[in-house]
Amino acid sequence: MTRLIADEIQVTSQLRASHVTKLIADEIQVTSQLRASHKVIGPDEKNLVQLHQNGSIFYLKYPVTHQISKMETSDQTSEVTFTTNAAHNLSNGDTVHISDSFEDAIINGVPTSELIGTHQVASVEDTTFKIATVSPGDNDGDIPVSPLVRIDRYKYIDMADPTATSWSNSTTIPSPSHTNNEIFFL
Repeated sequence: MTRLIADEIQVTSQLRASHVTKLIADEIQVTSQLRASHKVIGPDEKNLVQLHQNGSIFYLKYPVTHQISKMETSDQTSEVTFTTNAAHNLSNGDTVHISDSFEDAIINGVPTSELIGTHQVASVEDTTFKIATVSPGDNDGDIPVSPLVRIDRYKYIDMADPTATSWSNSTTIPSPSHTNNEIFFL
C-alpha cells in the first residue's frame, strides 16, 4: 500500500495519484482539479466513512455493525427473527449483511448458508428484524447465536435533481438520475 501523508497539500494544477492508495492530510487546498474514485473520511485505522460519486449522485457510505444475540425460528415458516444487542434503526425493506460465524450448519431446520450474506429486511422492531429464508424452520424456539450484522448506511444527494435541497438516507447504493461524470468534473 502506498500512502501520501502530509499536514498540508496545495494543488495548483492537477493531482493524479494513480499509485497512492491512501491520502492522509489535515488540509487539502485545490485550485484546479482533484480526482479520486472515493475518499476515506475519518481516522485511517477506523475507516469510518467513504465519499463516493456515481454519475449525478454523491454519497457517503458508513457501515454500522451490530452483534446478534439470538435468532428465532417458527415451525413451518420461512422467516427468521434476529435480535441485536442494541437498537439498529432499520426499516422495512432495508438491506443487511450477516456474517459467517454460526457454529452449526443447520439451526432448527434452516441451513446457515441461507442466513449468511445479504438480505432484505421483512419486518423490524427496535432490536429485532426478520429475513426470509428458502427452508422453513422445523421447530419453534430461540437459539443463542453470535454473528455480526453489518448495515451499510448511505447519505446521498442527486446533483442533477434541481429540487434536491437536502441529503437522503438509504441502506442500498443510490441510483443516479444522470450518469455522465464529465458534466460534474470539467
